Amino acid sequence: RIPRTYRYRVTDPGLRQALFLARAHARLIRPGLAEIKSTASHASPLRRRLDAFTDAVHRYVDDVHLAA
Repeated sequence: RIPRTYRYRVTDPGLRQALFLARAHARLIRPGLAEIKSTASHASPLRRRLDAFTDAVHRYVDDVHLAA
């Protein structure tokens, strides 16, 4: 924080982290979510892996009797 103000100074590591997260969102997360959400993507590898992961989580919850 800059003294006597309501402003902050961005550190070099903080700027690098912010840039990494912005790029990861633009290049990985947004396209991946679009692929998963697409109705034509039921055959895509990403969608199949997400479905398998979801099934595994449901089986685990059932096995340990967790409330959903």
